[in-house]
Amino acid sequence: MQRNFSIDILKSIAALLVICIHTGYPSVFKDYIIAFCRIAVPLFLLISGYYYQLVIDRKKVLSYYKKILALTFFSSVFYFVADGVELGYLRTFRWDKMLMFSFPVAGDHLWYLFSLINVLVILALCYRIKNKLYYLTPFLLLGNYALSFFPKFWFYRNFLFTSLPYFLLGMYIYKYNESIFALVKKKTLVYIFIIGLILQCFEVFLYKYWGLIYVRDHYLMTFLLSIMLFSYALVVKIQKENVLSVIGKKYSAYIYIFHIFILSHYTFIMGFFGINCNYFSYIKPLIAFVFTLFMSFIVLKLYNLLKRCYVNIKNLYVSV
Repeated sequence: MQRNFSIDILKSIAALLVICIHTGYPSVFKDYIIAFCRIAVPLFLLISGYYYQLVIDRKKVLSYYKKILALTFFSSVFYFVADGVELGYLRTFRWDKMLMFSFPVAGDHLWYLFSLINVLVILALCYRIKNKLYYLTPFLLLGNYALSFFPKFWFYRNFLFTSLPYFLLGMYIYKYNESIFALVKKKTLVYIFIIGLILQCFEVFLYKYWGLIYVRDHYLMTFLLSIMLFSYALVVKIQKENVLSVIGKKYSAYIYIFHIFILSHYTFIMGFFGINCNYFSYIKPLIAFVFTLFMSFIVLKLYNLLKRCYVNIKNLYVSV
């Protein structure tokens, strides 16, 4: 299967949208912009599910599990240390809450990784009947939307009502890729996307008008917008690598992990370079994206260096 670099570009865009969510936007349209940005996590999940089916076909499931577990462990340790959490917290931590609601030990945004582990466990346990799980998708998404009217966001921002349905959709799209997109045209996807965007703005307006919760992780139109954008990336099929595709392929996961750390030290970083934050408030997400990309690049370089050193020492020990 030849790599579709448009999906990697989409991962870069999703990483930027995640930063937009946690940065906010200094505009009267802030609520509408952030509502649109909520497609970021569904996009990541669709892409993860899409490639997971490829992992199954290539029989690399075990290595994939190890990768996700390692990423979750080290990112949790990083925020445990960075946030100055005391070890005693582990005794009072609600481990049942982590299992049921994908609540992270440290770093609230890491719920995504914990929920991904739960999804992988479900798929492993239900391997023989995984095709029947597809039928649960619409009910789980409806449950997600219904629960989003309650203030306790962890009721729906978890593996069951967010990660599992989108992950399954990604797997389904991969499995029936050719038959689905043989009937779909790029222009149709664009038109539906624009209509969905207009409807989402109207949706947010109605929530605000009726006094309902309008700052939420998932909107009624989130599903449509994320599916249309993901489908468009699959139909376009960019097969030439570029800067955005490289960022998406190598660094998008690390940008997701480290962006909260960068945002929490954003003022200090800008001051270090002698930059007035107020002058660049409208492009703060983009600046934070660049800083986080740089941090991700350094971390990955250090990891690869340590890995090579370990391999060299191991080989030296074996030869002796």
